[in-house]
Amino acid sequence: MKKIILAYAVLIIALVILAFTRSGKLSLPFGGPSAQVLVGNHAFDVYVAKNDKERMAGLTKYDKLDKDKGMLFVFDKKDNYSFWMRNMKFPIDIVFIDENKIIDIAEGAEPVKGDENPSGVPIYRSKEKGNYVLEVNSGLVKEYSIKVGDKVTFKNL
Repeated sequence: MKKIILAYAVLIIALVILAFTRSGKLSLPFGGPSAQVLVGNHAFDVYVAKNDKERMAGLTKYDKLDKDKGMLFVFDKKDNYSFWMRNMKFPIDIVFIDENKIIDIAEGAEPVKGDENPSGVPIYRSKEKGNYVLEVNSGLVKEYSIKVGDKVTFKNL
């Protein structure tokens, strides 16, 4: 009897996970939101991309991003990191961060279809060296009045 109940529980959990991932909503990548980024008075629950595989995948497999969610790219060393929107399905704002301060922002980065010429794909690169990049829904930088120089705090990073 216990085995049957356990089997049903596993099946239900698997179906819930499948429903979330197939819906295109950013809900469970990399094990779910694992940290928070505070910019001014606003908090974003973020998924953390810490290794090359996670950074390369980024948000490309999702159809949309819940409003106050984001993805935080964490780098071991400071550099002028470049991002592009190839194979993305929705526009985003890209916030470049050095330690705990915003150093550059690319607002309204539009998706580019994967079959377009890679040499024509816009590249978004920070003007200064930093070690974090935050991606959030397009328009949130303006809506929350986020600007270069704003202080950033990380929780559970």
